[in-house]
Amino acid sequence: YKPVAVMSNSMKPAFSRGSIVIVEKVNDKYEKIKVGDVIEFKTEHGTIIHRVVNIEKDANDKLLFTTKGDANMTNDAATVSQENVVGITKFYIEYLGYPSVWFSEIVLGRKSVIEL
Repeated sequence: YKPVAVMSNSMKPAFSRGSIVIVEKVNDKYEKIKVGDVIEFKTEHGTIIHRVVNIEKDANDKLLFTTKGDANMTNDAATVSQENVVGITKFYIEYLGYPSVWFSEIVLGRKSVIEL
């Protein structure tokens, strides 16, 4: 398990900017992920936490996850390959992540999900 500070409101109303989510690492057990789970995954721009809305397999029998932020109107443009999944969100604590959010935005100039 690991805590992650949420930097945006893309998952409102489930949780919002400034929350800390606790992520359980999947450790290559991707079959544990179900439609409706909220996952953390790696992208070229950092990590994102969004809900799984569809699961399919590629030609090599690897899982591909379609994700969407609860507050977003459309699904994320790219599917998430199983290798990019970090873990499944188990619960959250509101407001606890704000110091990390402010540090990341003010000092580092970033706007994304950050790990603590």
